[in-house]
Amino acid sequence: MRKGRIKITNSLIADALGFPNDWEIEDISQSTDKYGTKYVGESVMLISGADFPETNNRGDAEDCQLIVHEKQRTFEVKKS
Repeated sequence: MRKGRIKITNSLIADALGFPNDWEIEDISQSTDKYGTKYVGESVMLISGADFPETNNRGDAEDCQLIVHEKQRTFEVKKS
């Protein structure tokens, strides 16, 4: 198996995913369970932006789910 390690900027990830301009990726880390066991192939992002809920009194971020809605190109034909 061939492997390589690369560095990638948060802004490139945000651009590639098409995030809104006011979203800022503050941190990316590998997902773990409550015992610290890492989940392979899964990461957690801390993102700030107007669409996210306010932090609590301690400044902790809420767990959120990102739902992506893709729009499909459609064609309509009308008689002229």
